[in-house]
Amino acid sequence: MTPEHTQIDDNLVLREATLDDAKSVIELNRLVHTGPPGLDPADNIAQWTDGLFSGVNRAVKPSDFTVIEDTSAGKVVSSNCLMSQTWNIGGIDTPMGMPEIVGTHADYRRRGLGRKQFELMNKWSEDRGHLFNTIMGIGYYYRQFGYEYAIDAWGGSTTSPSVLENASKTKKDPPALTARDASPADTPFIADTYINCRERACVTVNVDAQTFEDEMFGRSEGRTVFYRGRILELDGEPKAFYLYELFTKKDGIRVISLEIAPSVSWFDAATSMVGDLQELVKRFHPEGRERCEKNRVFIWSRTSCLQNIRPTAWRSAQRLCLVCANIRCCKARDAPWATA
Repeated sequence: MTPEHTQIDDNLVLREATLDDAKSVIELNRLVHTGPPGLDPADNIAQWTDGLFSGVNRAVKPSDFTVIEDTSAGKVVSSNCLMSQTWNIGGIDTPMGMPEIVGTHADYRRRGLGRKQFELMNKWSEDRGHLFNTIMGIGYYYRQFGYEYAIDAWGGSTTSPSVLENASKTKKDPPALTARDASPADTPFIADTYINCRERACVTVNVDAQTFEDEMFGRSEGRTVFYRGRILELDGEPKAFYLYELFTKKDGIRVISLEIAPSVSWFDAATSMVGDLQELVKRFHPEGRERCEKNRVFIWSRTSCLQNIRPTAWRSAQRLCLVCANIRCCKARDAPWATA
């Protein structure tokens, strides 16, 4: 079926993407997500886009992308992607949408192309039954598209390898749990144990064993979203796990999640992980200890994962506030759409 086209002006057409657009969208995202002028192209974003078009993420397909094509030049100049997820909010499974990889070529900015795509994606979300949309990105920037700041997406503490080493020296006993790399066979244990985080966090994402396997073992190492896992064991039996990712230049490790089985203590799991992180420092040592000590940090991320939020209707806003009153979510309104 030919995707619906919306003519924006004489040469610009908005439509849903097809598999034939993959190469153009990948290259666009490689260029527009570089940050300040002079930085290298964003190969990690390009690989992420490539994986989404090729089906690595089972919840995303090419038609979940919007593209704006300059028909006179035969190229894609702006793109966005709507990902569908289910979040658990205060014990209630809630369908939602997440726009991602939002970008416009520098020569076509300040022409409202982002706004046009968000309008289309908002309609998609309503058609799919999403109760709200979230987007990870620049705080407050997305107010012009009807979003409001909700809760911090990232945060935590940072440290260096030497501090971890000193902390371990103060504990003379060996770690209570031994560590090894996670394998695909561990993903059922990871998925079952991950659910425990709902006891502490009001907002979590529903993730099954297959999704954990896809994220940890089905993606290329250079992608933006590529998680690794370590299993913490007692006498060969899994008791806890933690997920981590490497910074783009492998000069830092970010701990994403630590979860435990009910039969072990947080103290034993945390101290065992700290000891194991020292081994990861050695594995991913970037060209000498001096550089490692200067640049390598460990970030212990909070479990919150929501930054900007847009309820799709009055009723959804009321429901959202009811089930997660501790989140600063927006009141549904007819937001003025500013030029993007």
